[in-house]
Amino acid sequence: MASSENKQIIELHPEKPDQGEIRYTYSATPKASSFVVPQNFLTKIFGICLGVGLLVFFVFFFVYVVIPVVAVVLLVAFVRNLSRKT
Repeated sequence: MASSENKQIIELHPEKPDQGEIRYTYSATPKASSFVVPQNFLTKIFGICLGVGLLVFFVFFFVYVVIPVVAVVLLVAFVRNLSRKT
């Protein structure tokens, strides 16, 4: 059973002078190739990769930048506080 969506409409246009040739055009859209990935699927994959990448970036940024800066500031404050008391 073919649904009405799969049917193609053919428009016939006679030529002058008529030499027995029939020229036709398809008014339906051509079928897509068999290897077509839905756009929604690609968007989901891109979103997942972007989310994982940002998570990894923020984890490494926090571990290698924020924690050492906070540790240096605390050490400087601790050393100043020790030198102030003596």
